[in-house]
Amino acid sequence: DSFRPVRWYAFLVFVFFPYFGAAGAALFYAAVRFGGERFRAGVREEYESYISEKREETLRTTVFADFVRKIRAEVNFEPFTDILRGGEIRLKVRAIEKLAKNPSPESVRLLKEGLKDRSPEVRLHAASSMLSIEAALQEKIDRAIEAARRQGTAKAHAHLGNLYRMYVDAGVMEPTLARYYLMLARDAYRSSLDVDTSQSEVVLTYGRCLVELQEYEKAKKLMDPAMKIWPDEKEMVFLRNEIYFALGLFDGIAESFRRVAPQAAANPREKEVLAFWTQET
Repeated sequence: DSFRPVRWYAFLVFVFFPYFGAAGAALFYAAVRFGGERFRAGVREEYESYISEKREETLRTTVFADFVRKIRAEVNFEPFTDILRGGEIRLKVRAIEKLAKNPSPESVRLLKEGLKDRSPEVRLHAASSMLSIEAALQEKIDRAIEAARRQGTAKAHAHLGNLYRMYVDAGVMEPTLARYYLMLARDAYRSSLDVDTSQSEVVLTYGRCLVELQEYEKAKKLMDPAMKIWPDEKEMVFLRNEIYFALGLFDGIAESFRRVAPQAAANPREKEVLAFWTQET
C-alpha cells in the first residue's frame, strides 16, 4: 500500500500541530493523492538514471580492474632479474621485499641469487626474506595439520597436501628434506582420496607426487581406474602416459593421446609430445 506512509505522515502532522495540522495534513494528502503519480514517476526516473550511471561506473571499474590484473599476470620476473644483477643496492632491497611477499619457485630462485650478492646489505635482506617465506609456509602447514586432524574432511587433507607441495616447490629446502615433504604431500592426498574418491584434481596432484617419488607402480594403480572415470581429460591422459612410458608400457600410449584435441595442448612441450605420438607412420 503506497499510501500507508502518506496517511501516517498526515496523522503525525495532525497530532503534533493541533491548530494548523488538520489543514496541513489535508493539503499534503490531497497533493500526494492527486499529483503523486507524476511525483513518483519523477523519482523513479531519477532512480533509474542513478542506477544506470552506477552500473556504467561499476562496469568501467570492473573493466579497468580486469585490465590491471591482466597486465600484472603478463609481467614476468625479468625486471627483478635485471635489478638484482644491477648495482643499485636500494632497488635490490626493494625487489627482494616484493619477492618475499609472493613465494614461488621463481621468486625463491631470485632470492638465492641475492644471497650471492657482493653487498652485505643485499645478502642480509635476501637471507631474511628466505627465512620469512619458510616461517610463513611452516606456520600455514601447522595450522593445516591441526585442521586436518580436527575436521578429517577430504578438503582439509587436500589443503594440507597443497601446502606441502607449495613448500617443496618454493625451493627453500635441501633435496633430502624436500623429498620428505613430498612424501608428506603424497600421504595427505591419499588421505583426502580415502574420504572422497571423486576429486579429479586431487587424483592428479597425488599422481604427480608418486611420479616425482618414482613410485610408478603405485601411480599406475591410481591412474588405471581414474582413466575409466575421466577418459578424455587432458591432464589425466598426459600423466597416465608419462607413467606408462616410465614403465616401458608403450602399447596404447598413441591411442590414448589421440583422444586429446591438438588445440588442448597448453605449452610447446605438450604440443611436441602430442605431435610425436599421434603422427601417422
